[in-house]
Amino acid sequence: GNLVVASGHGIDFSASEGGTGTSSEASLLADYETGTWTPATGGSNWTANTAIYVKVGGLVNLFFDITNGTGANRTSIENLPFSVNSSHAEWHVAYYAVGGSTTSVEAERHGGYVSTSGALITTVGGGTSNWTISTTDRIIGRATYYTTS
Repeated sequence: GNLVVASGHGIDFSASEGGTGTSSEASLLADYETGTWTPATGGSNWTANTAIYVKVGGLVNLFFDITNGTGANRTSIENLPFSVNSSHAEWHVAYYAVGGSTTSVEAERHGGYVSTSGALITTVGGGTSNWTISTTDRIIGRATYYTTS
């Protein structure tokens, strides 16, 4: 059968702790969740071929294959499945297709940062300029961030 842990408890790894964490809470795995999420911007949903998340403790990983079906050009992807706890988070583009075409790939689109307001923000070369996700453009990518949820 399955190992069932009582609510409010978890698996304690403190006996094998080798880092600088001093509290047993730092070594307690008390949360694991996987599911789907609905990317949106400005109240309009993106077309999602895939939009899944895996949350382990406070670390959230997003994996997505989405198309801008919002009806407007965008510089962010919003409606993340959990609140963002840190501005030290990023997202990356593995594949970007202009107009959804599989033959017209845009190599200059690399990703950006995850805003504490709960959005994936596009940035050019890690700077403050944004690149635009045009209507019908397709993105396959991933994001990683921390949450307190």
